Amino acid sequence: MEHVPGRPAAQILALNDERWLSFVQSAEGALPSHHPRWASILSECYGYPTFVVALTDAGNNVSAGIPLADVKFPLLGRKWVSLPFTDYVPPLLGSSRLGPLLMAELESFRRSERVDR
Repeated sequence: MEHVPGRPAAQILALNDERWLSFVQSAEGALPSHHPRWASILSECYGYPTFVVALTDAGNNVSAGIPLADVKFPLLGRKWVSLPFTDYVPPLLGSSRLGPLLMAELESFRRSERVDR
């Protein structure tokens, strides 16, 4: 994604990216399911690659994000899931105004990566 000055940049981050961990540890409303270790356990147990779609600020710090799993089904295609086998994993937002932007960027990444749903 091309970065527009003054607008958060969208990135796909590895779960072990220190910026994500730092954001989770400091974010109000963060749940245990946002922690990188939870997604890593799911990835190991079920074999789904996991990652974070994040918005970063001018200092390259995470300001919003959501951990996801890349799930592939024979004959049904591929989908990104907000951590399967987890009851509740909402987007983690540093500000509520970032929610629509995060969802728009997630949709853009989904299309560019040719993920069905």
